[in-house]
Amino acid sequence: MAQLNKVDFSNDLQKQLKAQVQLASSLKELELDVLNKKEAPKKWSVLECFDHMILSTMVYTDQLDKLSLDPGLEVYVKIGWKGNFFAEGMRPKDEVISYKMKTFKRLNPKSNLSLNTIDEFIMLCNKLSSFITDHQNNRWANVKVVSALGPILKLNLSEALNFVIAHNERHLLQAKHAIHANMDVSSLSK
Repeated sequence: MAQLNKVDFSNDLQKQLKAQVQLASSLKELELDVLNKKEAPKKWSVLECFDHMILSTMVYTDQLDKLSLDPGLEVYVKIGWKGNFFAEGMRPKDEVISYKMKTFKRLNPKSNLSLNTIDEFIMLCNKLSSFITDHQNNRWANVKVVSALGPILKLNLSEALNFVIAHNERHLLQAKHAIHANMDVSSLSK
């Protein structure tokens, strides 16, 4: 069990969310057909990556909306081995996704999406950021959140926030790979 300084941990989460929003915003500059184009039939398009992130992030934001946190400052947050294992398994290392995972059907994305998909993702990132800011002076200890994997895996609040942000980092990298593959393919066809 790792104890992390809560302020540093929160600041790190905020920095990651800000980077995710900046990347998402920059992708809105691309043509819709590029954002919806799949590199291969069994791969996701950029917007399908975003739709999946929305579906899975909403599992967490819906629960966060209902939480009633006790007031009180905490110096440390705890990340257990289980929470760390799942978050680090999701988080890409050196721009590489280490572990391939099958997605639950309920989290499968729709196809042929609009730019509103990116806007909705940005809104959810901002919602997570606001939650972290608004609840900095509340106690996070002993608050459990059901993971997107289902009720079999419950994470403490710090682990859940870390996990959802790592998960989004994974799929943003996947989206970048889709763009690069599509641009390589389109440049070959010219």
